[in-house]
Amino acid sequence: MKRHLPFIIYLLSVFMINACAMVKETRKQVETNIETVENQDWEGLYNPLNEAYEETNKDSIPYHETAKRVNDLLHTKLEVSFDWENHYLFGKATLTFKPYFYPSNTLILDAKGFDIHQVALVSKSGNKDLKYDYDSMKLEIALDKTYTKTDTFIIYIHYTAKPDELDQKNEEITYQNKGLYFISHEHEDSSGTPRQIWTQGETESSSCWFPTIDHPNERTTQEISITVPENFLTLSNGKLMSSTNNPDGTRTDYWKQTSPHAPYLFAMAIDEYVLIKDKWRNIEVNYYLDSLYAHLADNIFGNTPEMLEFFSNKLNYPYPWDKYSQAIVYNFVAGAMENTGATLFYDDLYYYGHQKGKSDDIIAHELFHHWFGDLVTCESWANLPLNESFATYGEYLWFEFKYGKKEADLHLQNDLLDYLDESFTKKEPLIRFYYSSSEDMFDRHSYQKGGRVLHILRNYVGDEAFFTALNLYLRQNAYQSVEIHNLRLAFEEVTGEDLNWFFNQWFLTNGHPVLDITHQYDSLAGKLLIEVLQKQPESTVYRIPTHVDIFFKNGTKERKNILLNQTTQVFEFNLKQKPVNLIFDPDRIILGEIYTHQNTDEFIHQFYNGNHYLDQIETLYQLDDLQSEPVVQKLFADALKNDFWMVQQEALYLLIPSVYSGQGHQLKNAMVDLINSTGNTDLKIMALEKLMEFFGEEKDLINTYKGFLTNAHEDIFQSVLYYLIVLDQEIALSEAHKLSDTENPKLAFSIASVFAEAGDENDQPYFETWLPKATGDVLYNFIDSYGHFLSRMETMSVVQKGVLTLKNIALSKQDWWIKLIATQQIAYIKDVFTDKMNENPGNSKIAPLVNLSNDTLQSIKSKETNAKLLELYENL
Repeated sequence: MKRHLPFIIYLLSVFMINACAMVKETRKQVETNIETVENQDWEGLYNPLNEAYEETNKDSIPYHETAKRVNDLLHTKLEVSFDWENHYLFGKATLTFKPYFYPSNTLILDAKGFDIHQVALVSKSGNKDLKYDYDSMKLEIALDKTYTKTDTFIIYIHYTAKPDELDQKNEEITYQNKGLYFISHEHEDSSGTPRQIWTQGETESSSCWFPTIDHPNERTTQEISITVPENFLTLSNGKLMSSTNNPDGTRTDYWKQTSPHAPYLFAMAIDEYVLIKDKWRNIEVNYYLDSLYAHLADNIFGNTPEMLEFFSNKLNYPYPWDKYSQAIVYNFVAGAMENTGATLFYDDLYYYGHQKGKSDDIIAHELFHHWFGDLVTCESWANLPLNESFATYGEYLWFEFKYGKKEADLHLQNDLLDYLDESFTKKEPLIRFYYSSSEDMFDRHSYQKGGRVLHILRNYVGDEAFFTALNLYLRQNAYQSVEIHNLRLAFEEVTGEDLNWFFNQWFLTNGHPVLDITHQYDSLAGKLLIEVLQKQPESTVYRIPTHVDIFFKNGTKERKNILLNQTTQVFEFNLKQKPVNLIFDPDRIILGEIYTHQNTDEFIHQFYNGNHYLDQIETLYQLDDLQSEPVVQKLFADALKNDFWMVQQEALYLLIPSVYSGQGHQLKNAMVDLINSTGNTDLKIMALEKLMEFFGEEKDLINTYKGFLTNAHEDIFQSVLYYLIVLDQEIALSEAHKLSDTENPKLAFSIASVFAEAGDENDQPYFETWLPKATGDVLYNFIDSYGHFLSRMETMSVVQKGVLTLKNIALSKQDWWIKLIATQQIAYIKDVFTDKMNENPGNSKIAPLVNLSNDTLQSIKSKETNAKLLELYENL
């Protein structure tokens, strides 16, 4: 499962990031890189901890042992239909069991918030009612006799699930874990019929919609028959075996999965989907999307077949399930969920659909789970990193393959920063049995730290051993549950080495190393002395195999292997000449805080000779205050020519305008070359901003920007036109009108932004023509520009027409962020005209415009049914 930020927070983050030109590839990177720029101490990753973190008192937190196996659930057969109005599920469950080992005459099932209509034993002679006790959470059934481990028995349960009433029966049930969801407030037809149903089982919420043994160490095959109106599509685990139309206008879809998996991986998604069919080898690969966004299927999911091929080859273990489908649902309670063969994603993926691969991290994460989590499942939530750490590292593997090692290393560095940020408020072992709630396990330890630990393990044993061990682990434990020692034993079998030390310190111990590193050269003895102090506040002394790269004047380099295993260590190397620099942990493998002590010359050398992108970025931050020195100015200009966009971006961000006043010819040329050469749109936009900031007073800059407009990529037209407005409004308007017959949506929005800033009433038809056909982020931006345009007008008919258009969008569009921005712009228009009226009470034209926008805003609020939007509207 992938956690996520609320979408509105993401939007705010994007706006903030754009302002300082720090656009990143994912929401996680957006957050992290704000912190990187604002908070990072580039002598290390973070300021060291001066005192031990106060560990949680284990006496106050329950110990969660692995669930005891009493009866083994072999097969689950479900028949479900729905009361769409009351949000009920009508269910019939036929469950096959055998005693796990000891004889048993009682069966206890998880069944949350049901109305139980019948419990019976299924036999050849017919169903036989059984006695049971039910407390709304657990169903305890008295069997007709004592069964042994060689016996099987079948239980039939007729029930009604009422997920929306669960929180009234148990305080532990909230919206986040009620298992079954009817979504109606975003998607309704004229009769108010709900248009979507989906499930979310992790951690133990599947028992909110069917009776089961709801623990991750249980495994069962499944069949499910889902009855829905004929115009709906269904998705579940396994293959769709049949679809049968019923006389009452419904249809029953029958899904079957023959390979066992954990109950939390059961899934349903029901909607009037558009089904986009794809394929990998001989396996169906399908995408379920809202009809409004079906055209974005390839952008969102198009890399899936290639991912399937890559992971199957990398693990030497072909994708183990009979199909792979992905569906997007509304108001999802997680970022995504790896239900076996039927992954569900939150609807923010529609927002990212303008660019192929934008959601690759979350797509890869959930797919990798199908080996690590679905095929081989953690036996308890205490062992959750065996699911989530691997899925997180799957993101790295995909980025490494698809986009290159530097992109993957950036992704990995953001994971490290995420974990270190959390470590200031909590430090836990990766594998931990003490927690208040299983939800506590879904943190940056289980995800980001765990993924980083797997990277350390890979680099310690080597690629061949790493992937051979993973293959062995999968083969030995396929369709079973595991604990951390299963993984260790697989690696020990492959490598022939006792790895208890590694697993103990990285998986079973809290904290991370904090290293302080100094060096000096003894010219008389011809020795390089490197002192390494382990300063972590915890008592752990880490065993860390690592390297030091030592550089010499003649351009040569020696790599020395060292082993850290003491609190204080001094490493001596006999050298005939004084080194010009050394780089500790040159491949940036260590998980922790590393503090080095280098002078300016050493950092400059590191910039030009280090083999990791962080060597360049650390140097930029360390020498930021020395930009008045020519050698540092040259370094920053060279950074703009670096082959990795992140180095170029950080250099742009750190540039100080005053330093280059009157002497920036070299820098200006570097910026222009960067804009013309880079394929990174966000970097182009940032460079355009910096070019204007530094050289906006120069007369020839207008021609420079006009040249960009002639040859620019569509994604930067907006920025180019904006800066032309600043430089010369008439030229900008002239260029915009020349291009206004375009059919390119992104260019059209760029033109609209010019009209919003400098156009007149004659440009209103341009907005009115484009708004009905724009979609996604282009529509969002068009609405934003139209609000600004209207706020500058004072003719009643013009403003009235525009406000009514925005009102129609706010009431008719499905996407809540589109509805929100339309309403926000009407509120903005009201505020602007209110201020004008207060400034000039005698202007009779303004008051009607204030009344118009205010009445429209109230009308929207009165007709809106979405609780989330209503809450946001109250703050407008």
